[in-house]
Amino acid sequence: MFDDAKKPLYPGCKKFTKLSALVRSYNLKVRYGWSNTSFSELLSIISDLLPENNKIPTSLYEAKKTLGALGLSYQKIDACPNDCCLYRKEYANSTKFPKCGLSRWKINKNSTKESRGVAAKQMWYFPIVPRFIRMFKNLENAKNLRWHAMDRNVDGIMRHPADTPSWRLIDHMWPTFGSKPRNLRLDPKQSGYDINTYLAPLIDDLKILWEEGVRRFDAYKEEYFTLRAVLLWTINDFPAYDNLCGKYLPRHHPYRLQKKNFDGKQEHGNPPQPLSREAIYFKLKEMIFSCGKKCGKNNNEGGNDYWKRRSSFFELPYYKNLQVRHCLDIMYIEKNVCMNIVGTLLDISGKSKDGMNSRLDLVEMNIRPELAPMVIELDALQEDIVMTLCNLEKYFPHSFFTIMVHLVVHLVREVKLCGPVYLRRMYPFEKYMKVLKIFVRNRNRPEGCIAEAQVCEEAVQFCSDFLSGLDPIGLGSLNSRKDKQIDRPLSAETYVRPDM
Repeated sequence: MFDDAKKPLYPGCKKFTKLSALVRSYNLKVRYGWSNTSFSELLSIISDLLPENNKIPTSLYEAKKTLGALGLSYQKIDACPNDCCLYRKEYANSTKFPKCGLSRWKINKNSTKESRGVAAKQMWYFPIVPRFIRMFKNLENAKNLRWHAMDRNVDGIMRHPADTPSWRLIDHMWPTFGSKPRNLRLDPKQSGYDINTYLAPLIDDLKILWEEGVRRFDAYKEEYFTLRAVLLWTINDFPAYDNLCGKYLPRHHPYRLQKKNFDGKQEHGNPPQPLSREAIYFKLKEMIFSCGKKCGKNNNEGGNDYWKRRSSFFELPYYKNLQVRHCLDIMYIEKNVCMNIVGTLLDISGKSKDGMNSRLDLVEMNIRPELAPMVIELDALQEDIVMTLCNLEKYFPHSFFTIMVHLVVHLVREVKLCGPVYLRRMYPFEKYMKVLKIFVRNRNRPEGCIAEAQVCEEAVQFCSDFLSGLDPIGLGSLNSRKDKQIDRPLSAETYVRPDM
């Protein structure tokens, strides 16, 4: 690969090397959505047009073979169909999980026989450590990763997570970690109900990055250093926040005494205080939760009905000390609140929260005779937001106030602890889901298509960073991605396979 980076495209060529010509060509293919066939024919024609003894690949297969050496790897790990376990470590050679008893292998629908060697379910894991390492190989990226320590404006205004108590807590509790500006602080998106099983490889990598670190080269400082990382928080769609908004009103607010406009009762309660990080840790410490569907989805064997599961991130030694472990997904809250308002006002079928059952509920409660439905269990923010929600509570039916509306009350606290919400929005990731879907060319193997395309794109993007005049290939305006076809393997996968 290093030879390709130095080897001229043809004898006497000073402008292009074999690698730079290939990267530029593939960059155009991806950005303009050229098909595999057209790109292969183009390479063949270019080879004929260039002088003899040129080094340009003559087919897409040769091009991918060259780029494959630059691609980062991924792992395919067999999983239990009921999400009970991953077949790795102590289960690497097992053929069934002992607790649920389901076979590791796919069952033929016609003969009911096992297709030995063909996993019923697999996880595709892209290891984070080599991808973090590659970030520091790029001069611009390596410089930007130090921005919060070197170039940030520190004037008491909260603009960045580095201005928040959560960030300062890390600096205070682990000063050695906090004093190194190149150490990473992560806030991944966490979704799914049975996701803990699939987080195991990620947690192993996070433990390595916290306890040992990895020795790597910094292209900006031109020196070796030990890269470490901490999980700052995760971003979730729907934590179980379900407090009533009336309790958040000021102590002597007149709304507290109004019964007719609300649920028929005066509100004298105080706002509930969030549990401290120590209290949550000790409540969950001794509880036992089972993984998977058949083994008891959300099954708590410890006898407490209030806790449905414990995040597997608690295996990280520092996780119990974090002030905020799960941040709300602002995008989904905005979407659902707006959907509730518009759907109810316009009486959109399937979206309106004003229905017959809702109004009958109000009649049964003997409140709001003008609407005759409405049990309010709002969840608001701080004073102004609480007031807004309380006013909505006076005019909308109970079914309008879904749990997503309730979550609004917790946003102010999160902003104080975690900083501006724009750094935790999920819009870019949701939009990128469309790109991943377009990677799929074989609907029987969507995961493989996405994995191979992602690895190939990482390789091209990495090379593009070092070539002038190339646009990013990710979401460029020139790239419709309608005809993108990347299907053949790049020999980048590592399959955790049992001894047969």
